Amino acid sequence: MIDEPDLAILLVAANRCLNDRLVAAVRAGGARDMRPAFGFVIRAVDAEEPTVTRLAELLGVSRQAASKLADEMVQRGYLLRAADPADRRRTRLRLSAKGRRVRERAAAESAAIEAEL
Repeated sequence: MIDEPDLAILLVAANRCLNDRLVAAVRAGGARDMRPAFGFVIRAVDAEEPTVTRLAELLGVSRQAASKLADEMVQRGYLLRAADPADRRRTRLRLSAKGRRVRERAAAESAAIEAEL
């Protein structure tokens, strides 16, 4: 019989609680179609306005998977596609106003969670 909790189970449970709380916060802020995967993309795009190829590298997924996710997020209004000012043949991903609101809301909720801990 094990008297102590399993660390792996505790970490998975903590991750689930954190994720659920962040998703609930951004949905309460008006982003009702928010999916957990969008959060990673929003953070990456906020940090560097990547191309789809770069986004795939940052997420550790195929270019096709990153492109599909970016397309969905553009369609739902979280991202914009814009020509790269240094190379017009490239397209960069940028946060839309909706994407910025989600980022701000998630950052505020994350800060609240940290303060509680």
